[in-house]
Amino acid sequence: MCEANVDELLPMVDRAVGLLTDARKSLAHHNSVAELVEAGHAARTRYDSFSRPEIVTVFVGAENWREELAAAGRAGGVIRSALPILGSPQ
Repeated sequence: MCEANVDELLPMVDRAVGLLTDARKSLAHHNSVAELVEAGHAARTRYDSFSRPEIVTVFVGAENWREELAAAGRAGGVIRSALPILGSPQ
């Protein structure tokens, strides 16, 4: 998954390294990472407030299940459960 998305992943890795470097500097100079924690909390709050479609249950192997998952992913869907079709080998 990572290798297939290298162009999108590298800038995010660089950003994470930058945030950790800034947090280390803040901790070393101010004995605090409060700024990082507050920014993280604010980001999580924003993320939780986004509306997104939800697929409650998907039966893996059912007709068009792959297409349903792909469409939900493109729409930002949250998958809560993926179950095998009843009677199928697990």
